[in-house]
Amino acid sequence: TGHLPYIAQTGLSCYNFDENLDIQEAVKHLKGKVLISGYVPTIPVLLEGTPEEVYRWSMKCLDSGVEMLTPGCAMAPHTPVENINAMAEALGDWIDK
Repeated sequence: TGHLPYIAQTGLSCYNFDENLDIQEAVKHLKGKVLISGYVPTIPVLLEGTPEEVYRWSMKCLDSGVEMLTPGCAMAPHTPVENINAMAEALGDWIDK
């Protein structure tokens, strides 16, 4: 997380990260400076998890300060469409609350 203050100074419009980065530290250093994107684990949650797990992770991300919900890395081939839909459903529900 020591690199986050520098990321905030780069002029980037968006920074995508995975679940290994402390979301609270990202919010602390980047909120209002760089759009925070990512955080849904690609393999253990999106590829191998259930739609319910994807939904819970997605809500956790959004509640924690993620501003653009995306996989923490590239979408793995063969990711179940039900899991992708669960991520979209969580975003819709989060916006509506």
